[in-house]
Amino acid sequence: MKPTTPRPYRSPRRAAQARATREAILVAAGHCFAERGYAGTTMQAIATAAEVAVESVYGLAPKAQLLKLAFERALAGDDEPVPLAGRDGWLTAVALDDQRAMIAEMARYGAPLLLRGAPLARAFLEAASGDEKLGEHWRQLEDDRLTDTRKFVAAVASRGPLRPGVTQETGAIAAWATLNWFSVLCLIDQIGTDEQRHTRWQADILEALLLR
Repeated sequence: MKPTTPRPYRSPRRAAQARATREAILVAAGHCFAERGYAGTTMQAIATAAEVAVESVYGLAPKAQLLKLAFERALAGDDEPVPLAGRDGWLTAVALDDQRAMIAEMARYGAPLLLRGAPLARAFLEAASGDEKLGEHWRQLEDDRLTDTRKFVAAVASRGPLRPGVTQETGAIAAWATLNWFSVLCLIDQIGTDEQRHTRWQADILEALLLR
């Protein structure tokens, strides 16, 4: 009779504690990177903000990987591996029949995302300039953002004509290039983080680029 292999013990409590620790570290990392930049953020600062031992921070990921994880969490609002174009806000927007209603709904979905991500995007660009892997990841994130923009513009075009002279591709490129992280950072400096104003700005920009 073959000896049985013992099954690994999995404690639900430990798993929950590990998730809570991960969440605390990523939230703290996001705040630190956004406020201090990449160079100004230390692992100890993240540990202090998360109220965990610094060994726990090192155990989760190196500093560059922590920035990547914190940025992705800021964009999605959680750690679920669901593309932004597959989330509820996106699906609600592209399911509408009226072009302007689609744009308004997408702005309601996108404005909080841009506000969360912009301060971390600044830190990401700072870090990516000296880290080849982060630089590659940043380019992939921007490629993904352009792909998502193309999908949305195609959905808008399926409900009616675009502005004269605008194709789906030129409209997508214009929207992707205009609604970028630098533009949002400039707006934050000028009008703060008022979500309602950012939502209105995003909707106005998309309408002007695509429909007027």
